[in-house]
Amino acid sequence: MSKVFVGKFADYKQIEGDYYLHGGVENEDVYKKHFGGLDIGDYVIPVSQGIEKLYRVNKIERNHKTVKVLFDVVKTFAPRLRLTYTICCCKYFDVNLDLINKAVKQTKKVGFIEIQVNADIDCANIDFSADENIRHFYIVKNANKDLIKYKERDIVVVEENGEILDIQEYKNGVLARYDVLWSLYSEKTKMEKNSLNELMEYAIKNNNKSKKSYLKKVISALDDDQSFVVDSPVALYDNILVGKAASKGIKVVNKKEGDLILEDENEEDEDTTAYNKYVDLLEFNPNLILHGVPGTGKTYSIKKIIQGFEKRNDINMSYNKAVEENRVKFVTFHQSLSYEEFIEGIRPITNDSGNIEYKIEEGVFRRVVEDCNLSSTKELKKDEALEFTNQDSNVWKVSLGMRTTEESIYKSLVAKNQIAIGFGDDKDITDWSDAKIAEIDTKNMLKYLHSDMQIGDIVFVFDSIKTIRRIGVVTSDYKFVKDEVKYTQRRDVKWLLDCEKTPIDIFELNGNKRLTLSSLYELKINISDALNLIQNKGETIDTKVKPYYMVIDEINRGNVAKIFGELITLLEKDKRDKMSCVLPYSKKKFMIPENVYLIGTMNTSDRSIALLDTALRRRFVFAEIAPNLDVVKPKVGEFIDLRLLLQDINRKLEKALDREHRIGHSYFVEENMTDIKDMFFVWYYNIMPLFMEYFYGNVEEIKKLVGNSFFDENNEVKELSIKKSGNEISEFEAAIVKIYKGGVEA
Repeated sequence: MSKVFVGKFADYKQIEGDYYLHGGVENEDVYKKHFGGLDIGDYVIPVSQGIEKLYRVNKIERNHKTVKVLFDVVKTFAPRLRLTYTICCCKYFDVNLDLINKAVKQTKKVGFIEIQVNADIDCANIDFSADENIRHFYIVKNANKDLIKYKERDIVVVEENGEILDIQEYKNGVLARYDVLWSLYSEKTKMEKNSLNELMEYAIKNNNKSKKSYLKKVISALDDDQSFVVDSPVALYDNILVGKAASKGIKVVNKKEGDLILEDENEEDEDTTAYNKYVDLLEFNPNLILHGVPGTGKTYSIKKIIQGFEKRNDINMSYNKAVEENRVKFVTFHQSLSYEEFIEGIRPITNDSGNIEYKIEEGVFRRVVEDCNLSSTKELKKDEALEFTNQDSNVWKVSLGMRTTEESIYKSLVAKNQIAIGFGDDKDITDWSDAKIAEIDTKNMLKYLHSDMQIGDIVFVFDSIKTIRRIGVVTSDYKFVKDEVKYTQRRDVKWLLDCEKTPIDIFELNGNKRLTLSSLYELKINISDALNLIQNKGETIDTKVKPYYMVIDEINRGNVAKIFGELITLLEKDKRDKMSCVLPYSKKKFMIPENVYLIGTMNTSDRSIALLDTALRRRFVFAEIAPNLDVVKPKVGEFIDLRLLLQDINRKLEKALDREHRIGHSYFVEENMTDIKDMFFVWYYNIMPLFMEYFYGNVEEIKKLVGNSFFDENNEVKELSIKKSGNEISEFEAAIVKIYKGGVEA
């Protein structure tokens, strides 16, 4: 009989072309390890973005450099099958969670993994989606294990007082140890076996939220119902069978204003080819809007698109690394968001004297542009001294001695790579507080040099009231130095530009303000504008300019014409780096670089928000993120088929309203659906309120969608019970199944 393999395909194009190409097979041992004994006539279940085909090996072409396997397509699957559900839950295959776990979570190191067939059946004849071919997994209290109505080859993890006593298979009417999984469990926990409560304590101590959440649901279900239905065998493996090992997955690890960071296991190895069409669109037009109904994962898709774009342009392999490099900013539009918050505005601040003054503050989008400009300049200059220079760095004017009478001080400090001021009466103020410094310097010069100036700040050396003669970057903290130069209060600098022979006029850059004779003070000059003065001076290196991303969630919820203002014109691809405008508050020229990309999202079901401004609409390309059955978890519990449920509901919604009022797949993905309790909460507190909004509270219309069971005699929403005896269907599950099936036997 032909063998059956899982094949991990790193490149989706190979699945499209029905082949597998692998290089670097330098010897027989490596070949055997990667291909696992694959031969002509064997079946292959190819995994990339789910499972959409069943292959049979037609030909294997091998030379000293590559191996190419050609396949015949035996079957196609729509929607796509899920590996963990198809393989682990198919009763004709032995369950090897360790191998499946490796296939799911690694790409580069896994080629083909053989799956043991436990029955005399040809793989081509298996109906993977048929209920009678799906085995269930349970965690059951030992005293109650015989009360459940098992199906042939169901798997039962038997526990008592939180301890796992055995792992059994229901076969030929009896439960008996299932050696495959019991051996795996014994191997993984041979150093220390832990109870469920001990694993929970470990998860809490190590802040493993995923493991803690899973164990909490298991323990609660065992207390309430004496059993827990395992929907994801790999989750069972991650959280229980491997003991104290950390579970994997995707989770938000940091979300703050301007940032959206997602932690993802093996992120750099992820296949993002499913998002290639959106990457293509972003290359075609740097302004992209993803639209679709609620719950289609538009924000999550942005992460994948950016990651794919990074790969495409050989910049980076990781979305999170782009975030860490400050190249991704995230903002949500709302009706009160203004131009002043998005581009630039004025806000009051209290100065050092306690008086109110008004400061021009950059908005989130202008900051992205300035970060991009600053990064480009630093990349071109390639000077290590600029390592600590960032968008928060300041620009300072400094006088190195009197311009006409103390030229020797200037020359000496320049030679020493230092700046200095003549305040402080030769006192070492290294450990002084600002208050103590103020006692000897009421003009704050010492405070500026000692406390306010930072490593990475830029200094302009005074030449005249409009010009400067040298530019440097601060490279040290305050230092007290006594030598032949009479100024002792100093900082080290790296000189970036000597323009003494041709001083640079910064009058316009300084807001048309003249430079004063004060020894040291901050200039209201943007750091990237300051570095532009040195960008093409001296030695530069050709480098690839990295892309920057402005992510705008719910872009249609803001008054986009007001928020973007005069920048609407500058957004166009052919205006980038060519056309500029003068910003109203700072009076500075502003243009949008070619390598700044805007990605927006919008819910098309939101009729309370006006249509997107026509002027902005024509400057963006629009791509729909539609409900996708391929990524929906096949089942939750024993009875609810989530794909059939979503398919049926959306068919009814499209008929009753329109396609813009369907619901998305993200409500029913693995992360949101561990057990029936999750389904209960999603149904009553996400989906039902959405239906009430769609139909303006018209209960009779909602009943046509979901049936009468979810409403009482007063047409109020009724919460059905999820309590059940053994594995009998609960009231809630029966009502859900009835939506798409027209009834179910209890």
